[in-house]
Amino acid sequence: MKVIVSDIDGSLMPIGDGNKLDQKVIDAMIQLQEMGYTILLNSARVYEGVIDIARMIHLDQFGGYIISSNGCHAVNAKTNEVIFQYEIPKEDVMNFWHYCQSLNLEPAFYQPGYMVVADYTEGFALDHFNCNLDYLITEHPENHLIKPVIKCAIAQDPDTLKKTKEQVNQWLIDHTQMFISGGIPTLYDIIDRRSSKDKAVERILEHIGCTWKDTTVIGDGLSDVDSIRKAHFGVTLQDSNPACQAVCDLLLPPIKEEGYMVWLNKLLNKEI
Repeated sequence: MKVIVSDIDGSLMPIGDGNKLDQKVIDAMIQLQEMGYTILLNSARVYEGVIDIARMIHLDQFGGYIISSNGCHAVNAKTNEVIFQYEIPKEDVMNFWHYCQSLNLEPAFYQPGYMVVADYTEGFALDHFNCNLDYLITEHPENHLIKPVIKCAIAQDPDTLKKTKEQVNQWLIDHTQMFISGGIPTLYDIIDRRSSKDKAVERILEHIGCTWKDTTVIGDGLSDVDSIRKAHFGVTLQDSNPACQAVCDLLLPPIKEEGYMVWLNKLLNKEI
């Protein structure tokens, strides 16, 4: 085993815990890198929501990788080199924005450095708490389409999002190159259809001369299923999505019982 691929929210920390890892996780991750492992942080968060965590575990010193926005953006944490990114056409962004507003949904789009939103809802507030990112509220999104758009999002109360999810996703597939990739009850992420967390891992593995046989993966959501399944040793937690549990090699205790430490300790003790 040479490569550790780790989701963040729901895997290394409870969802909604911001951007501070438990010291036990930090110490273990640093020690594993000292043992020669390469770490890939693979998160739905935007880059700004991952970089502080990457620095906590010294990825910028050891040379690990940050995969953000559910596989849309990848960076070498040591050199800051962008390995790849998927950009959403600005025309698609604007069409998406207006379509969502016609359904009383709150649209948003992310450009490196900030998120542009129609309104600051509960879902965006939680995302803001997790990410060191500026939020710009506007009724004129076209004036702020300056940098490449990496990810879009919609927010609203859980019932409204759930009721409109299938309709919105079908519209995205019919009219854009995007799809709903996952999210939380009050916020759905929307990304380029060419991207996914497992495809992003494959690109980084090829970049560093490794394969899935060299990896162990932890994840808890639907977007992590394929990575867990493809890994040489995939793990998930008892409170994860059932689809993750169906393909894992090891089922860990729940997140509140620090199940991730079971996995990290097995790696430290060379039991995996």
